[in-house]
Amino acid sequence: MFSKQAILRAFVLMALATTATVAAKAETLDFTLTGQGTDITFALSSSPTVSSYSNHDGYFQLDNVVMDANGHHVTSDIDFYTGSEGGGLASTLFDLFGAQLFTGNLNDPTFKTGDFTLTSDSDSYSYCDHGTYNLSITDPSAVTPEPSSMLLLATGMFGLMGAGVAKRYAA
Repeated sequence: MFSKQAILRAFVLMALATTATVAAKAETLDFTLTGQGTDITFALSSSPTVSSYSNHDGYFQLDNVVMDANGHHVTSDIDFYTGSEGGGLASTLFDLFGAQLFTGNLNDPTFKTGDFTLTSDSDSYSYCDHGTYNLSITDPSAVTPEPSSMLLLATGMFGLMGAGVAKRYAA
């Protein structure tokens, strides 16, 4: 039937195929802004199309971004600033400064992923007044190996190998 070597090779190939992850660029990134009782979420393309009428002197603008702000759906334009302009982002809901949140140039930006600390010194925004906020930019499609699936695969392969060995001795 199958030799031990053939079964072992199949097991090794399946294990490698299961654990190997291919680096892929995210199409969409999730943005979560929290702090001071505020919870604002929205999703954007990792390499967004910049508004044609943006002032490219230190920021780019994205039009009509749909956000969830403390359970309320809000649509607003968002400006993203370069580090030389104080970094951060601004909309009708917030005016936050800190890290530059993108790489590349203002006409063709790519968002960074990770956690960023941003601050507000404004009293004119209904959701983000004076204080410190955390912005998390994550890739929702990031592959995380699932240990239970790996254990299930390994158990099945060992079971097949055991059945093959038992059948061989019975013959």
